[in-house]
Amino acid sequence: MTPQAVAAALRRHGLQPEIEEDLERGRLRRDAAAEPPPSHPVGLRCAVSAEQLPAVLRTARDELGFSLLSSLTATDEGDHLRLLYHLVRPGDPELPGFLLLVLRAVRGDHPDGPLVPSAVAVYPGSNLQEREVFDLMGVRFRGHPQLTRVLTWPGFRGHPLRKDYEQIDEEIPWRLAGLRGPDGALLGEEEARAADQDAAAWEVIAGDATLAAQPGPAEDQP
Repeated sequence: MTPQAVAAALRRHGLQPEIEEDLERGRLRRDAAAEPPPSHPVGLRCAVSAEQLPAVLRTARDELGFSLLSSLTATDEGDHLRLLYHLVRPGDPELPGFLLLVLRAVRGDHPDGPLVPSAVAVYPGSNLQEREVFDLMGVRFRGHPQLTRVLTWPGFRGHPLRKDYEQIDEEIPWRLAGLRGPDGALLGEEEARAADQDAAAWEVIAGDATLAAQPGPAEDQP
């Protein structure tokens, strides 16, 4: 499927995709006045809102053949967080690049960050990736089957890749994780019980919980 065909299909759903091009490589330019190398389309970029995301993911998978969610990443933009969904049509020579869905969500007042729909129902492979984004960046995913930390430990405070993260005592991880630390200490029974309580205390997000808003024009600058 060509990038132009994908773009046309997304426009029919009210979206405004942009075709991204790549300059042809491997050509020498003998002087500054020489014509620049030609470009060719390699992928697409499309902005989506939290409300649009589930329908767009289903369209990408079922109608457009993007069978793989290659990666889900997030960046902290200050007042909002930006989520990037890289969708792929494996083995398609006409579209070697990604369909990149860009979702911007206002940070909000919740300590664990904004609420966006989970992609797990459409792309089951996003399960672990969403847990990682929640753990490190503080984005909550409505509809995720088990939104718990995956790289830090139960009881960890904050989200370490966010700009507002405050460093904690470096000795704490050993004991909370139940590992033998530099002092040879293991997690005691009482501490283990507290850690189990922390692990079971994650917020259950209602299916109709309000999703994150998009940033306004002043915040929506690259």
